[in-house]
Amino acid sequence: MKIVKLLLLATLCSAAVYAGAKRTVSIDNFKAYEVNEQGIYGKRFPLLNAYDTAKITLKNIQSVVLSEGVPSGITVHEGVPQVSVVFGKERKQLVATVNMPLFYKEQNVIKRITSFDVEIEEEKSHNIVAKTYAGHSILSSGTWYKIAVDRRGVFKIDYAFLQSLGLNPATINPNNIRIYGNGGTVIEEAVTDGAPDDLVENAIDVRSSGSTFGTGDFILFYANGPLKWQYSTASQQFEQTQNYYEPQSYYFLNVDLGPGKRIQNMSSSALPVAKTVNTFNEYRVYEKDSVNIANMGKEWYSNFMNTNNASSLTQFVNLDLGAVSDTVRYDFRAAARIELGTGSLSLSNNNTLLNTINFSASGSSSIAFASSTRSGFFITTQPNLSFKLNFSSAASNGKAYLDYIRLNYKRSLSLQNGQINFRSLEQRNLNASNALTFTVANMNSNARIWDVTNMLEPKLVPGSATGGSFSFNDGGGTLKEYIAFDGSSYGSPVKIGTVSNQDLHALSQVDYLIITNNELLPAANSLADMHRTKYNTTVHVVTVDKIYNEFSSGGQDIGGIRNFIRMFYNRGTPGNLIKNVLLFGMASFDYKDRIAHNTNIVPTYQTQNSENKTLAFATDEFYTLLDDGENVNLNNNTGAYIDIGLGRIPAGNLAEANDVVDKIKRYTSPLSFGEWKNNLTLVTDDYEAGFAFLTSSESISDAVMGANSGINQSKLYTDAAPRVATPSGIKFPTVTRDINNQIFNGTFLMNYIGHGSPQRWALEEILYKGDIEQWNNDSKLPIMVTGTCDYGRFDNPEEPSSGAYLITKHNGGAIAAITTTQEVYEGQNNRMNIGYLSAQFEKDANGKYLSFGEAFREGKNRAGASVQDNSRKFALLGDPAIKPALPENLVQTDSILVRTNTGAYLLTDTLNALGKYKIKGNVANASGNVKTDFNGQVFVTVYDKMKNVSATNPALLASSLQKTFRVQNNILFKGNAKVVNGLFEIDAIIPKDINYDFGKCKISYYAYSSTEDAAGSDTGFVLGGFSSFADEDNAGPVVKPYIDNNKFRNGDIVSSNPMLYVELEDDNGINVSGSSVGHDLIAVLDGDYEAPFVLNALYTPELNDYTKGSVYFQLNKIPIGKHTITVRAWDVYNNSGEGTVDFEVKGADTLAFNIYNYPNPFSDLTNIVIQHNQPNTDMTVSLRVFNTSGSEVYSKSQQFRPTGSFTTWQWTGTSSAGSKLANGLYFYQVHVKTAAGTKSAYSKLVLTR
Repeated sequence: MKIVKLLLLATLCSAAVYAGAKRTVSIDNFKAYEVNEQGIYGKRFPLLNAYDTAKITLKNIQSVVLSEGVPSGITVHEGVPQVSVVFGKERKQLVATVNMPLFYKEQNVIKRITSFDVEIEEEKSHNIVAKTYAGHSILSSGTWYKIAVDRRGVFKIDYAFLQSLGLNPATINPNNIRIYGNGGTVIEEAVTDGAPDDLVENAIDVRSSGSTFGTGDFILFYANGPLKWQYSTASQQFEQTQNYYEPQSYYFLNVDLGPGKRIQNMSSSALPVAKTVNTFNEYRVYEKDSVNIANMGKEWYSNFMNTNNASSLTQFVNLDLGAVSDTVRYDFRAAARIELGTGSLSLSNNNTLLNTINFSASGSSSIAFASSTRSGFFITTQPNLSFKLNFSSAASNGKAYLDYIRLNYKRSLSLQNGQINFRSLEQRNLNASNALTFTVANMNSNARIWDVTNMLEPKLVPGSATGGSFSFNDGGGTLKEYIAFDGSSYGSPVKIGTVSNQDLHALSQVDYLIITNNELLPAANSLADMHRTKYNTTVHVVTVDKIYNEFSSGGQDIGGIRNFIRMFYNRGTPGNLIKNVLLFGMASFDYKDRIAHNTNIVPTYQTQNSENKTLAFATDEFYTLLDDGENVNLNNNTGAYIDIGLGRIPAGNLAEANDVVDKIKRYTSPLSFGEWKNNLTLVTDDYEAGFAFLTSSESISDAVMGANSGINQSKLYTDAAPRVATPSGIKFPTVTRDINNQIFNGTFLMNYIGHGSPQRWALEEILYKGDIEQWNNDSKLPIMVTGTCDYGRFDNPEEPSSGAYLITKHNGGAIAAITTTQEVYEGQNNRMNIGYLSAQFEKDANGKYLSFGEAFREGKNRAGASVQDNSRKFALLGDPAIKPALPENLVQTDSILVRTNTGAYLLTDTLNALGKYKIKGNVANASGNVKTDFNGQVFVTVYDKMKNVSATNPALLASSLQKTFRVQNNILFKGNAKVVNGLFEIDAIIPKDINYDFGKCKISYYAYSSTEDAAGSDTGFVLGGFSSFADEDNAGPVVKPYIDNNKFRNGDIVSSNPMLYVELEDDNGINVSGSSVGHDLIAVLDGDYEAPFVLNALYTPELNDYTKGSVYFQLNKIPIGKHTITVRAWDVYNNSGEGTVDFEVKGADTLAFNIYNYPNPFSDLTNIVIQHNQPNTDMTVSLRVFNTSGSEVYSKSQQFRPTGSFTTWQWTGTSSAGSKLANGLYFYQVHVKTAAGTKSAYSKLVLTR
């Protein structure tokens, strides 16, 4: 062993520092989520809140010689590894992340670091001044009118416009007219304190001749418009930024809050004039955003050209340059999609070729395209230019699109068309000690110039007029913006309407924010009420329109939503920070509603990149980065840690929103109680070169086991499943079957790793949307974690994803999905999954689980900065503030006793085959103290020992990767018993089919009462060998299969997705171990014993009686026609029994049903049974009863949605008025109406009292 010392000093800033705290942390256990696929260990160390910088020293680095080969993908560093430290903020706390390569070569020997110490010396460099916020919004009082503009310039509001707003101008005091607005261009995406947190009053010019607003009076104000222009020092030209979110800018008019702000004179410069200019730097752009090629990202295009349409290949773009006086610089950007071959797009002007973009093949992917920019110069004196675009390609379906044509040039400084904006780089480049003289031509006596550098506070520019020109001086050293106008052509704003008073700034500090729109507001309020009542959570529900009004000047802007959230974050203290935010509603890649059926309810962040599958994506993480300087656009190792939990419910309408809220209420109530909460399901795609899905899933399995060993894991690995060749390719039907069975039986969480798309898991379609549509698991809703590409996109209305459908499905699906919005990488997915799952399954110091949002935040931060670009593509779909359905109370074993041949019981620590036992235990709180007030039921499951399973995939077997995995899934016993005052005992028998080697078995517990539940496990008991107290048994079990319930009549009609129900009984219990070939509890359809349905895991014994039990099993997609199901069962002594049931499937497109009643004859009550083929369908059923004379004596009608194929009504032999009817024969009619049709059926019954 070699001991190495390494000193690393890292500070956040270079200011003078003050002495602080010093501590040492020893690292000798590298968790899976802390080591990336290159073998680099990353660990974040939260610093004390009082400090904002630190020195990090690594000491006592221990290493061992690597005796085996270097694992695949690991980077081996030459010499002692260099360590890096990344500083960042997480929930206002300084965090230092140490990144340490674990593998290195020294003296030609490869070593692996096994431990090291981190010495942290925290220091304070300066006091951080927190941003302050307005206590109330200006919109909280007064009467407000919202208006809009679509471009920059001077706008006029006159008497008629005020009338159109509903005002009486004659009652308005001109001095009290105010206009508020913040400019209307996009808010900066980096986290800064620069943006106003409320509306800002603008300086305006009110032209009025009296104390009231007259017919000839008017208001002038400057609006900057939605298009932003900035000078780029890199390109040395002016560049545009479209407003991605809005085609307009918005302003707010008020006339009743007192005197308003007016435009003041600009101070005249007294500096010596160094230069006079009569030209200015002008720009133009043609950019029409009408097509988003890949349905993602911020980049939109226009001028679509297609080789299949010859007339589209040549197009013209016209631009008016005004009085151009110099060389013109052009930039044009375009994109093309060419599956095979090449293509080119040329730009010409005045029959002169300016430039050509050559495109190579972009591939056949639906999002594959390439973009490029070309620049150059040309000379012209023509004010009106026509640019020619020409696309050529030999490809049969080559496509090209124009992004923009931008021009930068010098223009004569002359007022044209009533108003003109101008600026000069010569002013910027001039020394600040000198002034510049601007001379503006074509200025009449009405003309004015405003300095609009501060667009919210224009100033009137003083100067001198001579011979139709106007000259003024202004200082150099800065780039200023001016506008000249003469009143001949003002802009006209557009009326939006009145705005009700609102005051988001006055909201109290909050735990949980729900952001939605007006349509979904009822569902959001219902959800908020549940959180207030159930969790005592402080919740605010806010609509996006109100956020936009106060935080983004009335216009849609995700920066406004982020800054609204940040207000609560900044106002909070470390112990009182906002925890979670829910975005309640779908999003869209189209912010401006250019596509049909758009669903941009609560917008999400879209990358600027739109063409690269790994770099272009949507992410809600934008809203979670709230500390100063954090930026979602920055690449890895930025120290940008997530500060809040955030989820999205991707509902597109109120019906979906209400369905999701109903699911959440059910999930968080006793309706969801069940032992399914103890189950975890791991699913993988099959191996191919470069993708070690099985290995990744096993590391997740280990991480979950380390965090919560009580979870029972089921592993559905395609590498160990039968491969079936079909006309559409290789399939894994048993994996698909088992996934659906796991959902039906219930699994707390299902994790998938592998390839995927918005509609399916794996190329082999082991799960696709059609499967999910059949799920009816609304009381057993799992968390779905999908480490696969774009399975959970919630921003593409043209292709709704299965991940989003899991959340909005009304009668099943999932309670939450940790899923992806675009292409992701396996290794980084693995770290993300492990980070989240370890956080979700761990309990805090108080024995509590984190909410979905908090665990998601912690999981992403655990995954570390090195996977930020990948983890940002992971989204939490679901309510982030609810907690997982994992019980926090415990179930513990007190003792196990074995029954002897004499009937006496002896204490034991070993279980044998065919032994009978009494298991005693208790239900306790998180601290382990027995809950004497707990009364309910406990479910006990005994599992055989761990066993190895080998992969069968030939490709994996030929590789050097892991080929085996361990499972513990053979159930030896299932039973349930009463819990009284926190204590229980249950009789159990161990079947003959066990692994007779001695080793540790597992006892899994789940208990529930009317209000709470509990779970636990015990792995301290030994299993093996044969019991010396075993009885003899040669009789097989009794097996009675039905459809839906035991009132089913053999041969009746059912739907194509019927429910199989089986009753079983045996003196010594049913064998569900799965340990011996041929001894499974199975159902066989139509004699196909090659493809049986294994029902072991679905068997449920009766309370306090393991000799009786039942099975419910959802059958799916049974063909139309008559069928037989045979159910075979074995008892624990390996005696068999079987039973059969016949039924007929009729297609759901045509209504079919039978009726009967029991008992018949009856005295007090009869059950009228409707056996139909329309489960999960809205149905209207009418019942009419007639006497033998044909008179109607009773009628009833009801609308409902049956979950199965079996519906029962009860009739007590009374009239519609409630009086008892006479004994005798009666006839009854059942009338059923569904979307599939309307039918009636008749039968008779006998009443005998």
